[in-house]
Amino acid sequence: MERLDQVTRASSLTVADEESGDGGLDSLSAVDALSKFISDGLLARIADNKTKLQCEEDYFNAAILFADISGFTSLTEDLVAKYGSEQAVGAEHLTLLISEYFDKLIEVAESYGGDVVKFAGDAVLILFPVEDNDFAVRVAVTCALKMQEVAKRLSQKIKNEKDLCLSLKIAISYGSIRGMILGGVLDRWEYAVVSDAIINLETLGKVALPGDVIISRESLSLLGDFCGEFDQRDEDCYSIGSIKEWQYQSSTDSIGLTEDHMPMIKSFVPAAVANRISAGQVDVALISELRHITVLFINLPDFKPDIDLEAAQRIVTCIQQVCYGQRGSLDKISSDDKGVSLIAGFGVPPMSAEDDAERAVKAALNVKTALEAIDVQVSIGVASGPVYCGTLGDKRRCEYTLMGDGVNTAARLMSKAKGGILCDSATFEQSSEKINFKSAGLLELKGKSNPLPTYNPLSVISVQKNENTYFVGRNTELAIIEQLIDQPSQRGIGRGVLIVAEAGIGKSAVLSEVVRRRSEEADTRVLIASASTTQTSFFGVWRELVYEAVGFDELTSSEQKKDFLDKLIERNSRVKVGMLPLLNEIFGLDLEESDQLLQMQNEIRAENIHTLMAYILREIADGRTLVIIIDDAHWMDSASWLLLDSIARSVAEVIFIMALQNFVGKPPNSYTRLATMSSVDEIKLRPLTRKDHDNVVQHELSAELVPERLLNLIYKRTEGNPHYAEILVRDLLARKIVTVHAGHCRLSDQIRNLEQIELPISIESALNSQMDRLDLDQQLALKTASVVGRKFNMDTLHHIYPVDKSREELNGELDRLSGVGNSSPNKTCRLFIYSRGYSKNRL
Repeated sequence: MERLDQVTRASSLTVADEESGDGGLDSLSAVDALSKFISDGLLARIADNKTKLQCEEDYFNAAILFADISGFTSLTEDLVAKYGSEQAVGAEHLTLLISEYFDKLIEVAESYGGDVVKFAGDAVLILFPVEDNDFAVRVAVTCALKMQEVAKRLSQKIKNEKDLCLSLKIAISYGSIRGMILGGVLDRWEYAVVSDAIINLETLGKVALPGDVIISRESLSLLGDFCGEFDQRDEDCYSIGSIKEWQYQSSTDSIGLTEDHMPMIKSFVPAAVANRISAGQVDVALISELRHITVLFINLPDFKPDIDLEAAQRIVTCIQQVCYGQRGSLDKISSDDKGVSLIAGFGVPPMSAEDDAERAVKAALNVKTALEAIDVQVSIGVASGPVYCGTLGDKRRCEYTLMGDGVNTAARLMSKAKGGILCDSATFEQSSEKINFKSAGLLELKGKSNPLPTYNPLSVISVQKNENTYFVGRNTELAIIEQLIDQPSQRGIGRGVLIVAEAGIGKSAVLSEVVRRRSEEADTRVLIASASTTQTSFFGVWRELVYEAVGFDELTSSEQKKDFLDKLIERNSRVKVGMLPLLNEIFGLDLEESDQLLQMQNEIRAENIHTLMAYILREIADGRTLVIIIDDAHWMDSASWLLLDSIARSVAEVIFIMALQNFVGKPPNSYTRLATMSSVDEIKLRPLTRKDHDNVVQHELSAELVPERLLNLIYKRTEGNPHYAEILVRDLLARKIVTVHAGHCRLSDQIRNLEQIELPISIESALNSQMDRLDLDQQLALKTASVVGRKFNMDTLHHIYPVDKSREELNGELDRLSGVGNSSPNKTCRLFIYSRGYSKNRL
């Protein structure tokens, strides 16, 4: 009997060493949970791969089924509007609806041997890989008709129960498929499936109506005598209404995976998923949430199915390096008649921060520059908004994805960018302080009822040139820093200041003021770096510092950098010959290491790197005081911390001024050593005083007279946080809740109760950042507690907790949360309370 070779996921994974004695997930559970996020074909390739992953490709024939579910995007928008600040509730509703719909469809697909390769937002790409094209098309069409039956029943049920309309359109083609494993930056790999047959689906899909199964004339002929009812929709497109009955038998072939394959499997699974599963949180529904994030939609028109493999690898690794360097996450690679597109998200767990939009625009600018340098065309759309970040699929096959208005808007902007970068107004508003833009005018976008304002990003605003920044307060802290810089250096020892505070308190403003005051002094050299953009690589922050000092950038060739270092080092006879390859990571070199270096112990290796860098920094200083300023230092990698500790103890010319958030858990040992040095001061930056806070509000409003009740409201909401105050003021002005005329600020007559005003998006981003910096057990404890309310007790929390954990263990998590400021315990009755009134709404 004819059958299609397939893998039945329910019983296919065979894993060695099924028992684990450490109390966590055993090997079987972990491999099985992670494997759900990878297609069968890719899993089979991983099982056959006995070594590490590498860039490679293969070709095979398959019938291709593309199922597009209409209505999820509008559903996301409806839930955001309906639940407002209570978006956790909306996320739960959306997760349940998506799971119910996709579960049934994938169950049908897998029963017919379909390999779910990609989820593309609210659509899914399924392959039926078999050399017999007649048989493959027959199976795909039979599967598609069954999927439509199931979808109609589901849609009717959802419409009756929730008054929501969902529908399904399906297109089918057949052809040769090219599968490519690409990337590898930070051991993160992408699986790209490209084919002219996949591109043809785009044409078929355009004529499909809800409930249709559309195939081409060629596919219709392959059905032969099995074809039942059909209607011609276009010159080469047909809608299949039925197929003659035939019997299909599934296979029970299995994929043999061992614990040794775990690292390769994790390389294809997003960190948001892999981290939770590794921590024992296998319920993927716990991962899903609605977030305000910034999305990059990157289109590569030159990336066609016949592209050279090396060229494809060069493009993907370039985009990975840039996006990961800005703490973004690649969502997926897809292809159509416009070429290959990559989607990246900024603000996706666990990498969110309050400056997601700014980092996304920087990434867009850098991607465009880097790709154009290798003659690759690119168009990029950037949009910020509510996005579903979570899982699609069922218990056998699912995928972490981004879906919603933010993704769709980015895609529409990309189609209009025409070789440039287009941003929406939300991205512009959230990043215009750090990015130079020009208006691109009003554009009509598909799916939008009104034209939208759009913007072209031009360049990053240099902090050194931002001399008009309004600065208030912090006189005591600035005096400490000024005194440190001006005092004579201690023999052989550097000096430093560690500025510690939570997000938005004003750390970066203090750094900018120091730069403004010191940049023009002849006896001082100021170098600036931000660890938030470099934390994904060893010595990343040091590379940014030395590149700025000597005029390098990412396009400087390895030969130019080597020539510079050779001339620099040859002036010092104490530097050992052959040590230059030790600087590969810091300077972005690719020098081959000698056997002596390869056999060097880690401690000796680090000592030699530190010695080389100390010499280079003295040369850069050239008799001046070298002021090294590092923002967001809490993101620094361990190697950078160790090097900083060594430099602080050996280079008297160096003064380091670092801004960082409070560490969650134990800080790095290098930080502890630095903080206890006699030549280092630690400044705990506090919220602004009420007077200084009011000055910030008045300046942001450009008003001398501001209603007292408005000042009270903003101070109450922001708790003295100047960044939050600025965001809130801009939001109030944009919504015309307040207006300013001739220096007088007035409240709108339509506002009766200021307390009902919702917080702007950027504060939510900051809260996401705080949540993402907690460890996974803390996050789950806090999110579960949010279901109870702002006040919660141990007994209730333990009763509803979704992971098996003892009462004592859970009690320990709450104690740890109290230590980092997210809840405050009443020890008498073990009642816990969120420390910020708006935390529950984000959770």
